[in-house]
Amino acid sequence: MRFLVVTMLRTPPPRELMIPIFEGLKSWNKKYSAAKKIEESFSFARMEGGGAILNVKSPEELDGIMAEFPPGPWAEIKVYALVDLDKAADNVIRVVGGMGG
Repeated sequence: MRFLVVTMLRTPPPRELMIPIFEGLKSWNKKYSAAKKIEESFSFARMEGGGAILNVKSPEELDGIMAEFPPGPWAEIKVYALVDLDKAADNVIRVVGGMGG
């Protein structure tokens, strides 16, 4: 299952924690990229946030990975399940076509 995870800082962490949190973020990203759980990660230009595409077996696995996300206590985290575009379009075509209208 693929998920887009978007994170934005709600409040800045205490200044003395900034370097450890962002060093931890780099380690977290490296760990899950090496484990092939993070397909791609990114930061938003000139914004306090970013995201990643994760490929995991279940929402529970995603939850476990995100529980380790170092900026988590200060971040708003949104998760979107990703669906293949052609399959999503086929579903709409099937449903609308079945309405007989």
